[in-house]
Amino acid sequence: MKGVEPNYTQKTKEAGERVKQHLNDKLEAVTFEYQGSVMTNTHIKGHSDIDLLTICNKFHSYNSEKIKESINEAYKRRDNFSVKRLEEYLREPKYQGNSLEDLKKIRYDSENVLKNIYDICDITKPKAIKIENKALVREVDIVIAKWYKDADSVLNDKKENTGIQIFNKQLNATENIDFPFLSISRINEKNIKTNKRLKKMIRFLKNIKINSENSISISSFDINA
Repeated sequence: MKGVEPNYTQKTKEAGERVKQHLNDKLEAVTFEYQGSVMTNTHIKGHSDIDLLTICNKFHSYNSEKIKESINEAYKRRDNFSVKRLEEYLREPKYQGNSLEDLKKIRYDSENVLKNIYDICDITKPKAIKIENKALVREVDIVIAKWYKDADSVLNDKKENTGIQIFNKQLNATENIDFPFLSISRINEKNIKTNKRLKKMIRFLKNIKINSENSISISSFDINA
C-alpha cells in the first residue's frame, strides 16, 4: 500500500520532461499536460509509465445543444451572469481549419521526432506513441488530443473543468470525452477526506492485479474509478 519512493517517481517524471522538451522544440501550437496514476501517486513500481498529453491549441470542441440547455437552466434560475457568458461564448468565432488534419499532423510529426531520438519507439498503437528512455529505464506514453469544453469549463476556466478527446490515428477520429484532470482532483480530495486511505487501497488493488495468477482485465483507470 505504500507509495513509490520519491527518487523513483522523480525519474519517471524526468523521462516525461525529456520527451516534452524534444517535442516542444519541433511542434507548434501545442500544450503539454500529464495524466494518469503518477499524478495522483497511485502508481506502482515497475508497472506504471507516465502519460504525456500533447494537446492542440488551435481549437477545442464543444456541444452547442448542451450549452443551450445550460443557458435555459440558468435563465430559469435567473442566473444572468451565466446566461450572458454562455451566450457570448456561442457567438465567438469558430475555428475554420480542419481539426482532424491538425491532430494527424501532430501525431505523425511527433512520431518522426521521437523515432530519431529513442531506439525503442512504438508507433503502432492507435492512441499513443510509446517510448522507452534507456538511461532512466522508464516508459512514456505520448497521447495526442484536443480540448473539450462544456458549460462548467466555460463558466469556470479551470483545468479540472476542461475535458480532452484523444486522437485515434487508426480511425482518424477522436475518442469519447474524458476529464482526466477532474479525476486527479477528485482522487486527491477524497484521499484527504479518507485520512490518506484511498490511495493506499488503490495501490493495494493494483498490486493484487499484477501479482495474480489469473488474467484480470480491469484497467488502472477502472480501479481508480
